[in-house]
Amino acid sequence: MISKVIQSVLIVLSWGIIVCCSPAKSEEALSEYNKAKKITENNPDTALKLLDKAIELDPIFPQAFQQKALIYEKQNRTDLAEINYTKAIEVSPTDKSSIYYHSRARYYHRNKKYDKAERDYKIALENSSFDPNRIYYLLNYATLLEDTERYMEAINKYAEILDSDIEPSLRSQIQSRLVEIKQKIK
Repeated sequence: MISKVIQSVLIVLSWGIIVCCSPAKSEEALSEYNKAKKITENNPDTALKLLDKAIELDPIFPQAFQQKALIYEKQNRTDLAEINYTKAIEVSPTDKSSIYYHSRARYYHRNKKYDKAERDYKIALENSSFDPNRIYYLLNYATLLEDTERYMEAINKYAEILDSDIEPSLRSQIQSRLVEIKQKIK
C-alpha cells in the first residue's frame, strides 16, 4: 500500500482543492455554503440543509454539490454521494471540471470501483494541463495503478511526477515508493 505521508497528502488535497474553483453567483448562496463548511464536521445534517439552500439560490454551484457528496460519503450514503459528485461535474464550467472529475475518481477509488475511478482520473488529467493540482491527479492515478497491481504503469506515472517541479518531501516519498514497487515485481 502507499505510504502514510503520501496518503495523508492525498486526503488533504482531495478535500482542500475543492474550494478553489468558480465562486457562487449569489453572495447569499456563498454565505450558506460557508456556514455549512464551518459546521459540517459537528453537524452534518444541518450542513446539508444549508447546502440545499445554497443550491436553491444558485443551482449551478458545483462546490455545494461537492460538499454534499463529501458529507454523504462520510455518512456511508454512497448512492447520494455519487449523485452529488456527478452533479458537481454536470454544473461546473468545462474549464474547471477536472477538479470535480478528480474528486469523483477519488470517491470511486476509495470504494474500489476501479474502472470508474480510472475513467475519471483520465478525464481529469486530460482537462488539467494548466491546473496547479495536476500533479496530485497524477499521484492519485499512480496509486490506483499500484492498487490494481499494474506496477509498470504505476512506475511510469510516478516517473512522470518526478520529472515535475515538486516538493523535496514528496519527491523522497515517491522515490521510496518506486523502490518498493520494483522490489515487488522482481
